[in-house]
Amino acid sequence: MDIIDVIVDHPEQVWELTSEFAGISKQFYDKYYQNKEVAVAYRLGDVRKYKNWLVLHSKVSSCPHWKNIFIFDYYMI
Repeated sequence: MDIIDVIVDHPEQVWELTSEFAGISKQFYDKYYQNKEVAVAYRLGDVRKYKNWLVLHSKVSSCPHWKNIFIFDYYMI
């Protein structure tokens, strides 16, 4: 998967920029970012399907922006 852009800003600003494509409700978003100063959104490009699995949490655990988002344990790579 290609990452085209990373948006880091106040949650309301990020929602304004991403809500059309977020795939979640404003209610869910607000609850998730309640009492948070910063939200992060990734604009994704091409998705590729691979035949082997990669354990994501071992790859992104050192990335500070990933600590407050949902991470699925496995992604096909």
